[in-house]
Order: sequence, then structure tokens, then C-alpha cells
Amino acid sequence: PVSQDNILIRNTPKSIITSLVIPVPYLENGLLLEIEQNSAVSNTLLKKLTRILIIITLLLLLQTILLGLWAYTRVSRPLNELIKAITSWNEQEVPDFTRIKGKSDEIGKLTSTFEELFEEILLKNHLLRSQAIEDALTGLYNRRYFDEILIQEWNRHLRRQMPIAVIMADIDYFKIYNDTYGHLQGDECLKQVAAVCKESLLRPGDLCFRYGGEEFTFILPETSLAGALSVAQRVREAVAELKIPHKNRPDGDYVSMSLGLAVSESSENGAIESPEEIVHLADKALYKAKKEGRNRVVRI
Repeated sequence: PVSQDNILIRNTPKSIITSLVIPVPYLENGLLLEIEQNSAVSNTLLKKLTRILIIITLLLLLQTILLGLWAYTRVSRPLNELIKAITSWNEQEVPDFTRIKGKSDEIGKLTSTFEELFEEILLKNHLLRSQAIEDALTGLYNRRYFDEILIQEWNRHLRRQMPIAVIMADIDYFKIYNDTYGHLQGDECLKQVAAVCKESLLRPGDLCFRYGGEEFTFILPETSLAGALSVAQRVREAVAELKIPHKNRPDGDYVSMSLGLAVSESSENGAIESPEEIVHLADKALYKAKKEGRNRVVRI
């Protein structure tokens, strides 16, 4: 048998000699086999092998780089952009998926799915928000939203030192109207009055609310006493012009509205200190309008 101990390699100036001792029966020292290779040829082969190995290594390295670039451009970067778009969502609009949603691969499909999901979320949020702040019958803002906006506008009034007005309004003899015409017709009356109340506001910042039952409120930011009186009279006249029949009221034939208002810069009671106080004063003015005969505007 041939083992590592049987092989001997010797270098000479011109060649490489490989000696192999093969054991043979009946021969004491075995059979000696020597192979002589030219050193120049061996060096050339070695250089060629080295060059080939270097080329193969470079090709493998290039392949690794190309695979990395492919993974980055097709997978890693789009995923990073998708994550960035999702995490930067401001809850007001659908994230910007423009750079990645057009792709035809799985990431493109995933992006389209996310876009549809966000659109659905925004739609449901909008519906929930509308239900939370709008009165279902009249479409006006509700009492809850009135309280929220009043605090915001009052704080802005304090910062900017600009006047703010609040109007409380009530449909006259509405209980008698409901008893006479029924609640369905009463609801229709509320809708018509709400519509003209909203239409009577000419500035985007002026808001109308259904406060409860047949009562409405208005918030008029940066409005003087003269401006608030003008708005209140315009609302009263618009309701009167509807000429909604009200045959059983004791003092007329049509639906009318009484309004009371308070303005932060002008009050018979002096300076108004809080949003609760301005609402209280406007309600007090409304009560006074009712007491004085209805279908009129009273200010405090």
C-alpha cells in the first residue's frame, strides 16, 4: 500500500522530482518510481491556476455585490420607503406611496394593499368624526362640538385680544307646534330652520350648532357687538321669511325665532371672564327676548 510516508518531493534548480516508493514482495527496498517535472512548466501551471482562482474569486465577489444591489433596489429600499411612509402617517390623508406602488412585484402588491387599507381607515375615521360632531337630524354641529369649539375660540380670543360673540336662539312656541302638527312635521321644521341659520352665516369662521331640542347656538369669532347684532337679525328675518305655518301660536301665524347674544367686549355686567359666562349671558339674553314678546333679538 502507498502512504504519505512513501512519497518524497525534492526541488532542484531545474525541476521538481517526486519519488514514490512502492512496496513489492520479494524486493527488500521495494520499487522506486521517480517523476521529474520541469520547474518552469510547473511555475507556469501554478501561475495559471492562481490567476484562475483569482478570477473565480472576483466573479464570486461581483456576483455577491450584484445580488446585494438587487436585494437593496428590489427589496430593502422599497421596504424602507414603505415603512417610512407608514410611520410618517399624519392621520389626515393617505401616506404617499407614489414611488413604490407602481411596482409589479410582491412589494408593489403589498403597497397597494396598504393604500387601500389607509383609505378605508380614513373613510371610517371621517364617518366616526362626523357622527361625533354633527347632529343627525339637522346636519349642524352638535352640543358636544359647540363646547369644544367654544374653548378653542375663547383661548384664541384671549391670545389675540379680539372680541368673540355667542348667540343663543330658540324657535318660538315649538312645543305647541309639535302638538299641533306632530313630531315628524316638527323635525321637518327643525331642518328648514337649521338650513337658513347656517346660510345666514357669511364668514367661514362663524359656526352654527344645534344646542338641543329647538335651541340653536352661534359662535362668531372676532365679532363686535354691531356685527353680532347684524348676524342675529339676519337669522331672525331668514326664519320669518320661511313662512312655516304655525296656526295655534298665540301671537301670529308663522314660525319665528327669538335670539339672545353676548359679546366679550361689551356687556352690561362688565368684563366677561370665561366661556361659561358668555354662554350664560347669551342664554340670559334669550330668556329676556322670550319674556319681552318673542321674535326679537336681545343683547346683554
